[in-house]
This record gives sequence, C-alpha cells and structure tokens, in this order.
Amino acid sequence: MIVRQDRMVERMFTAVLARGHCLLEGVPGVALAAKTLAHVVGGRFARLQFTPDLVPSDITGTRIYRPSQETFDIEPGPVIANIVLADEINRAPAKVQSALLEVMGEHQVSIGGTTLPVPEPFLVLATQNPIESEGVYHLPEAQRDRFLLEVEVAAPSESEKLAILYRMSVDPPRPRRILTPERLVALQRSTDEVFVHHAVAEYAVRLVCATRDLAGPERRLAHGAGPRATPGLVAAARALALLRGRGYVLPEDMSDLAHEVVGHRLVDWNATARTTVPHVRFTLADRELTTWIVLDASAFAPLAAERGQLLHRSLAPGLTVIGGHDALRRAVGNLLSNAVQLAPPGSLITVAADRDGSWLWTAVRDEGPGIGDDDRARVFDRFWRAKGNGGGRDRHAGLGLAIVRQIVESHGGQVACSHGWGRATFVLWFPAPGHGRTNGGPPENAPL
Repeated sequence: MIVRQDRMVERMFTAVLARGHCLLEGVPGVALAAKTLAHVVGGRFARLQFTPDLVPSDITGTRIYRPSQETFDIEPGPVIANIVLADEINRAPAKVQSALLEVMGEHQVSIGGTTLPVPEPFLVLATQNPIESEGVYHLPEAQRDRFLLEVEVAAPSESEKLAILYRMSVDPPRPRRILTPERLVALQRSTDEVFVHHAVAEYAVRLVCATRDLAGPERRLAHGAGPRATPGLVAAARALALLRGRGYVLPEDMSDLAHEVVGHRLVDWNATARTTVPHVRFTLADRELTTWIVLDASAFAPLAAERGQLLHRSLAPGLTVIGGHDALRRAVGNLLSNAVQLAPPGSLITVAADRDGSWLWTAVRDEGPGIGDDDRARVFDRFWRAKGNGGGRDRHAGLGLAIVRQIVESHGGQVACSHGWGRATFVLWFPAPGHGRTNGGPPENAPL
C-alpha cells in the first residue's frame, strides 16, 4: 500500500481522468504504487518488465502461423489492457520503447496489417530509475512528449519508512477495488465538462508559449514545449479541479501542474548531442569537462605560429579545420558546428595550439564569461589524465575521448597528445555560465 505519497497519488488519478499517461521517476519501489492504482481502479492490468533483450512484438503482439489451417492468427500482446505498467522503461532500447508510441497516441495497435483497439479506459504508467546510468537507454524527446505528466517521486522520510515497516512487516494490507472501468469512463466524461474560463485558457497558452520564447541559440532552451503541451495542460487542470471538488478550473491548477505537464517536453542545453556516432547524454557539468575535439594536426602548428590570426578567421565562420584529410576535415567541421549550436549561452570555445612548449589561445566564439584559472586547471588535469589511461578512474572523460577517437580514426585521422614541435591539439569545451573571464594559457604545472 502507499504511505503518504499524496501528491503522487493525486497526479496519477489526474492522468487517469485526463485520458493521459504518466511517467513516474523515482528510486526502486515506485512500480508498487502503480500496481496499487491498477487494483483500485479495476479492469485488466498488464505489467511489462522492460529489459535489454525485449523485442517490440513482446509488447504489441505478433502473428502466429497455424500449419494445420495454413493461416496466420493474431496473438495480441499484453499492451491490450486497461492499465499497462511499463516498469523500468529505460532498460529497453529505443526500438522497444517506440512500440508504445502508437498505442499511447492512438489507443490502437497495428499487427501485421491488422489494427486492434485497446479497451477503454486506457492508461500507461511507466517508471524509470534516475540514479542509474549503466545499461539504460534514455527516452527520446518524442516519446517523453507522449506522457501527459512526468512525476518525480520523492524518497520516503524517516517517519514514512517507519510506517512502511509497521504496515508491511506482518500482514500487508491488500488494496480494495473501488471503481470499475465503466465508472471511470463516466468520470472522464465528467472531467470534460469542467468549466475553463477563456482567461484561464489564455493563461495556459501563455505558459506554453513562454517556453518557446526562451528557445534558440541565444536563450536558455534548445526547444520549447510542443503542440501537445497546451491541450494536455488544460485537460490535466480539468482533472485536478474535479479531484479537488470543483466544477471549474482556477489559474492555480495550471501553475500547480505546469512543471509536471510541460517540464519533460522541454529540450535544454543538457540534451543529448547528436553526432554521427552513438550519442551519449551529458549533463552540463559533464560537457564542460568531457566534450573534446582532439586530432593529429601536425600541419597546423606552423600556420598557428606564423599566421595565428588567419587561423582564427578561418576557423570562426564555419569552424572548418585547415589542412589534413578532406573527409576528416568535413567530419570534424560538422561535429564542431553541431557542438556550437548546442553550446549553452555564454559559452567560450577556444582553440589551443601547442608549439615547442608554448601555447596559442584563440577564442573562436566568445559571447559570455570564460572559465577561471582554477576551473581551467581542473579541466586540463582531468582531460590529460583520462587521455593518458584511456578513461581509467575517470569514465566520463574517457568516454568523451572515445567518441572523438571513433570519429577521427574512421576518417583516417589519428588521436595524439601534444608533445613538442609540429603538434597541435584542438580542444573544445562548454564552460558553465557564471565564471569569470580569463586570458592566457593553461597552468604552468599542467601535465602536458
């Protein structure tokens, strides 16, 4: 049974009444709450344990050949149910996750040219564990948009854990069904009749449009909320008003739900960087330290020494690497261009050329504060240590270098450290906003 998770329970019933789907994010044990809701609501319940070896037909169903009849029969999958629990949805690859797209959006399943409707009411409750990073596949932005609500489930407090211990230790209580599918459909129709004043509707539109106003390379977001956000916010507000005993929506209902309805639909500068190789999701702090472009650029050092300004002008407009293999130059140039587009506001991209023990620093794009001396020392220490041992104790830095190595070597290039004459290392990072601007080279004791 559920202990003192009033907000989570309210949000789950909000999703049910609004005909939406709910994504629960929390520590292990969240699936028990979703299962309890299914018992209370009634109807057919299906639980899907997402694993890396799952295939789409395990979810939607498949066609089975009957040799005796020489025909194919449709075998519906477990998704044909009233409430579907997708436990640890981020444990399965994107191919399996996408099997839920049609049924979540259209309430139907297509199997071998045959379309099967799902019973009403229909709800997908998905759970994911945010604390793990190994063996997980992050949900694509398009699929996250299918969920009406994304609810962060807080860990129980000390008193709540004690209540769970006393309640579940001897004779655990069993949930009792208090609704039927027919009664729930009637409640959904009542939700549709909740009054929304035009001023409140305009408020919902302004909330969603405000996220798109913040989108763009010079703003805080890469992409704002999509078209599903506005009707989803209004539908959720209607359901919340009904749960709170009102037949009309207040602006407070909108503001209470805005984070759970709109937040997961936004794409900020922490989103996955799209490259030509399998991508890795970095947080902003990880990007500051681990997104690097390192290549063998022996022909660049004389140019940097004799015509440093020309190097700056050549790199700045299109971020095209001078010299080297044409395919490699195009690959690195495209990667740099994509990286600049994803760079957060106020980022500083710097090219460093190592020439006989000295350094040339050229700001390619400097629209805000750079990084301080202490941060620069931390960046170089982490980078060179990871490069020297292939990751070792610092998995994230080694992983970033592995991506660069795959790009460069696939085009005939070579990843190398900068030691002595004739070598230049091009380093790209995204410093976090707010650091003070500094000039000059790396720390004197940097292990180059």
